[in-house]
Amino acid sequence: MINSVRVLSDIIARLPKNAAPETTEGYQPYIHPYVLEGGVGKSTVKILFRDFKTEGLDVLKQTVQDIVAEVQKMYPKAKIELQITEQYRNMREELEKDTRVIDYLFEATKRSGLQPDWTPIRGGTDGSRLTENGLPTPNIFTGGANYHSRTEWVNVWGMEKAVETILNLMQIWVERSK
Repeated sequence: MINSVRVLSDIIARLPKNAAPETTEGYQPYIHPYVLEGGVGKSTVKILFRDFKTEGLDVLKQTVQDIVAEVQKMYPKAKIELQITEQYRNMREELEKDTRVIDYLFEATKRSGLQPDWTPIRGGTDGSRLTENGLPTPNIFTGGANYHSRTEWVNVWGMEKAVETILNLMQIWVERSK
């Protein structure tokens, strides 16, 4: 008998600790196992690859492929399948093709009395998928902080400024379309 939980545990244990969300920041890439289901007979793990450069995704994929190959040798009777599915790409590449979207957003932010700040979002967003599909959609702040943590929060002032910025953004598009 091959215990699939043990096999999968060996794969996860070999993932580089210095390439995890909790050990990286900013624009550093990471490998993030986020769903684990298992029993003796069958186990599965879902892993996210995140890199701010498209070519970096291939490096992350190869890292996991190498780990799977190494563990497969340890358990020759185990059937280990690796399926890689693309979710979405970093929106920056598409947004840089027509900088009006970002330029107008920065101007709208300034009209709201704030200083624009380009900060990487280290996870997926709807804007990534929309941008990839031809609708440039940068992330606009919401007034929140500590996203996806136990201490996530949002304040009224920040939400008001987000709405004000969106209204300014619409006005700028109208002004520039004339």
